[in-house]
Amino acid sequence: MKKYTIEKITIGNSKLNNYTNYKEFSPAEISKVNSEIAKFLADNNVQPGEYEGETAKELNYSILEFLGQKLENEIKQYDESLLFYAYQQVELIEGKRENNRIQFGLDASKYTDYDIYQKNVEETRNISQVATSSKLIIETFLKVDPKGKNKINDDSWTYLQALSIVIHETTIICEYIDYDIIPHKLVISDLYMIQDIRGKEIYNHEGFYRSQSKMTVKSSMENLLKQKRKKKVEPKIKTNPFLDKLVYLDESFRVETDFSFRNLINTLTLLHRGDLFDESYFPLSLVTEKELVEYLLHYQEDIINETEIKKILSFISLGFDTYKIDDKLVPTNLLRRKERLNLCPLIHLKSGDYLYGNQMCLGSLNLWRSSIISGDFPCNIDKNSEISKALKEIHNYLDKELEIEAGEIAKKTLGQNNVETNVLNFKRLSRSFPKRPSCGEIDLLTVNVDKKVIFVIDAKNMNERIRPYDMRYEIDTFFDGNKSYIGKLSKKEQFIKENLIEVLNHFNVQDLEGWKVQKAFVVNKIYHSAFVDCEVDFVLLRDLSKYLEDF
Repeated sequence: MKKYTIEKITIGNSKLNNYTNYKEFSPAEISKVNSEIAKFLADNNVQPGEYEGETAKELNYSILEFLGQKLENEIKQYDESLLFYAYQQVELIEGKRENNRIQFGLDASKYTDYDIYQKNVEETRNISQVATSSKLIIETFLKVDPKGKNKINDDSWTYLQALSIVIHETTIICEYIDYDIIPHKLVISDLYMIQDIRGKEIYNHEGFYRSQSKMTVKSSMENLLKQKRKKKVEPKIKTNPFLDKLVYLDESFRVETDFSFRNLINTLTLLHRGDLFDESYFPLSLVTEKELVEYLLHYQEDIINETEIKKILSFISLGFDTYKIDDKLVPTNLLRRKERLNLCPLIHLKSGDYLYGNQMCLGSLNLWRSSIISGDFPCNIDKNSEISKALKEIHNYLDKELEIEAGEIAKKTLGQNNVETNVLNFKRLSRSFPKRPSCGEIDLLTVNVDKKVIFVIDAKNMNERIRPYDMRYEIDTFFDGNKSYIGKLSKKEQFIKENLIEVLNHFNVQDLEGWKVQKAFVVNKIYHSAFVDCEVDFVLLRDLSKYLEDF
């Protein structure tokens, strides 16, 4: 396998190249946890057999309850050493994630003798598994506030991690059953050997993850190539109307939080790039509030004051008062709470000091920034809040920008005379058509004369989320019923088919025989819905020109 060094690539975290490997999870400890589940089922008189549907879901939920309580009880036996150890592991894991991103980008720019995209899928899956489980241990530690005497070590860590991994896997199984994404059959043998059998999935998981991997690796490669040419990678959207909406968002943020979104991002950037490492806890930083405030003021003294810095630090911190004792820290539920390590990478210790990792601050920075500039919020928020109103404006703007960009690409590819955009008044196409037929507006209507294909395309820009609940919502929005996206697009396709000759006359097509009508969605991200078995194409904006030309 041919590899290339990352040592000469500029990175924000000055110590990243010194990060060591994290502690890999132990398959033996996973087996131990599964044995404890078997004993739990036997003790509760669960009979051997096959369990499906609601019964399988209820059984898995009871297992989840058992494991969650067991994790809490185990954590209660430890002192603060567990918190520090767990966060060190999380930081090393995130360091590995970053190094992988850089490495795969480098490898993609050169010849390699292995499947980069599949390797990235496997690495990402492994890292996500250990990252999620390790973060849950930290969040659970803060919830139970242990008073134990035990010191953590590598062996005891792998057991806690195994518990947490199985909790996450069981949660996903429960919700896949609950939202009818993947049916699962739980088979318990006479010897209480447990087997989980997956049914037919609603979408092609492997296809989704491979496509996502391709997009991630290509983006990394493009960014690295720009960096080598010493060109700054600019945000794609930088027009004045968009900036105006960010200003409104910034003002709304200040109204509701007493600090600006810009200063939140600046603070996370400084924490990510800072060199406040404590060698005793490497790669973490353990600093007093005074030291942290002074550091942040030093680089922002003209735009922020001490009061605002302290409010931001409180906003991005987890502490021993963050969770209530009856909170259920289910991994998928945490994905919509602000009170999770991915959004709040600082731990506020009882001493008043702050514990954090540079890479975790980078992850938080990227999550906050990417969510906001896509018109979303990374956790639940009041729909009537000023921030929600500002985000809606951003999202509506991006919806329109996607339509405009798709139209411009189509015109450059097939010629301006072969493209119509935002067809709301259908009399533009033919005087015989009703002004506004029931099929609704067509975002992009274009013809490829050489291939004899007329494309009926709608632009779709949904928020990107990963919980099973959100997968189900997304898939239903695209495909469930006449009012779904596919239902509406199919009506437009049917209208064009029924009136094909008149539409082709509008485009001054001479040869009217042998034409095909093709419907598609143009999108700016990879959706789970694109891998549902349905006769419609999902086309990434970056691939639209090739799609229109080569269909």
